[in-house]
Amino acid sequence: MCGSNASPTAFGWDYQVNVAIVLMLHHVKQAVNLRVEGKKEDIEITLSDGSKIYSQVKSVTKYDDYHNVVAYLKKALGTLNKASKDDNIHNLIYATNSPNPFNNGNESIVYFRDLTILNFDELASVDQERIKDLIQSNGFCEIELEKLQIVRIPFIGEDVTNRYKYIKNYISDFLSSLNIVNINISGRLMTVWQADCFHNASTVNTNVVMTKERFVWPIISVLLEGTSGYNYLNDLNIDDIEDIENKYRSYIDYQAMRYQLVASIIADYRRNNVSSDVYINNNWQKYKFISDDYPELEDCLRDRLIKVVLQRIIKNYKVITNVKAGVNL
Repeated sequence: MCGSNASPTAFGWDYQVNVAIVLMLHHVKQAVNLRVEGKKEDIEITLSDGSKIYSQVKSVTKYDDYHNVVAYLKKALGTLNKASKDDNIHNLIYATNSPNPFNNGNESIVYFRDLTILNFDELASVDQERIKDLIQSNGFCEIELEKLQIVRIPFIGEDVTNRYKYIKNYISDFLSSLNIVNINISGRLMTVWQADCFHNASTVNTNVVMTKERFVWPIISVLLEGTSGYNYLNDLNIDDIEDIENKYRSYIDYQAMRYQLVASIIADYRRNNVSSDVYINNNWQKYKFISDDYPELEDCLRDRLIKVVLQRIIKNYKVITNVKAGVNL
């Protein structure tokens, strides 16, 4: 993303893209699509019931710069007020990286210290009054306070490790909620989503949205890169499997992506309703044709290749099923 570029405009774009990632993950079960730099707001998320989440995003480049935070809040409320006139609204969100978005002193700073998502009625009384005053004095009569949320996502500094750490941690927590133990992929996913969201924002046609399927696919793609036959150890040791996967990696990948083969194996596997190890032990001979392209191989190696392909297909199926269930896809 913007990395070492310190200009406020570039920093603001960078922050907006990363807020979009957090908000999409937060609402992913109900979300249908995402638009960054949309028709009406900085971030627009459409939910499955047709309602909208609109977010205005404002950032400061210095952690303790509170001079303009109330002006930013006022401007954000003004655009959220306009956006909420015609659509079915689920939430109106003001997102900022400031720890003191209302300039109300230490009381606000205390509960906006970390990544925070709060409904209006969860704010401190003094902060609620600040918002009410801005709404009333500026005639923002379309805003329904019960639908208003304030989101603070820490995002500061030139060093990208520090700047993105809360984004990366949020992705890790999200992966854990899907029972994905390999949370080390959070950095890779963050980079992919940053690029995708930036591309979406830079597309002039605001009708071009990122579907949930498109947003979620990088999770599946990265996880599938790490699949192997290592769980199948009944008559294959790790050295056997590594040797087969290294020599025939592209062939295994090809077989694991053949729709008709995958559909047939998965349907049969589901009908049997047993563990993958038991299924492969009992059924691998039905799929001897998988190794037909290698007639020169010894029988034992051909058998091992078949079993590794079966294990890859079943593991891929489990990964895809688990992720799709976790995001309600």
